[in-house]
Amino acid sequence: AQAVVCLSGQSGHRYYFSDTMVLGKAQFQSESAAVQLPPEQAHFVRDKANVWSIVQTAFRPTTTKVNGQPLPHAHRTLLKGGDTVEVAGLRLILEPKEKKSSLELSGMVNFGKFSTARGTGGKLRIKNTSLSTWDGRLRSTVGWIRVPTEQLSCPAGQQIDILLQLTAEAGKLQVGNHLDYGALALESSQESWLINAYLEVDISGPSVE
Repeated sequence: AQAVVCLSGQSGHRYYFSDTMVLGKAQFQSESAAVQLPPEQAHFVRDKANVWSIVQTAFRPTTTKVNGQPLPHAHRTLLKGGDTVEVAGLRLILEPKEKKSSLELSGMVNFGKFSTARGTGGKLRIKNTSLSTWDGRLRSTVGWIRVPTEQLSCPAGQQIDILLQLTAEAGKLQVGNHLDYGALALESSQESWLINAYLEVDISGPSVE
């Protein structure tokens, strides 16, 4: 199984993800201090050995700090449990041991190939492993994904499939491969799952709407 990382914010809210993730305003908006963040301040990166690190990616005067030490631009610092990441008033702690989430997710949403001939969709599977119903919402942080139903409820011990659609914005994307980190955020009052999404644009063409 992929290693799931858990970050805790000042609010006590927990953030889960299992692959490379952006530290940005849209992904961490449950924290009040996140309003100061740019769209891409830094990236959390997981290597093949399931070791996590953080890379400062923003060309900005706002510095990311790890345990109080400034992170130079394009410099990678290994992360371990208990480490603190701070930027622009936002403070996140990497949990030493995974605080178990009540959910299991299918991982990155792959929308496949989009061309002028037809649109495409993606699917996110959510499994609730707890003994109580999970209630929350799913939102898109990018313009090219439409979430049909924002409010979600998953009964205890059950799994649900959420079918996602493309918006007209998908037809305006450049030809090529698009991997957006944290394109989807699955949120409850206590936790957020950040989910990546992939789309291959074959031929730029008319609206999918």
